[in-house]
Amino acid sequence: RAVLKGETPAEQPAPEQQPDREEVALVNGRDVLVHRRASTGALIVSEPDLQRWAQEAQDLRRAAQEARGETAGAEASAKEAEARAAEVSDEEEELRQLLGCTAQDLPHAIEQLVAATLD
Repeated sequence: RAVLKGETPAEQPAPEQQPDREEVALVNGRDVLVHRRASTGALIVSEPDLQRWAQEAQDLRRAAQEARGETAGAEASAKEAEARAAEVSDEEEELRQLLGCTAQDLPHAIEQLVAATLD
């Protein structure tokens, strides 16, 4: 409604202030009891929940550090295995050339060599 000259607008009642309330909020997939401030809409988390989150964060950091350590160990083992496989491949190639055989014939040629040395 428009205000006409000389007319004072009617006092509008202040909106009713809703009281603060507790409610359950879903945070990171978990139900958390929070206190909602009606005046600002802010959520206030309880001290026990904050402490639990801090502990969970610390546990996650520790687990991540352990996983990084395990990853480094696995990478070192993989490099060692790769180096050993290369050595074995080089040894097989050298044996094959010394015995004058193909890669497929190498096991049989080695058996023959071992049998000849046992006689």
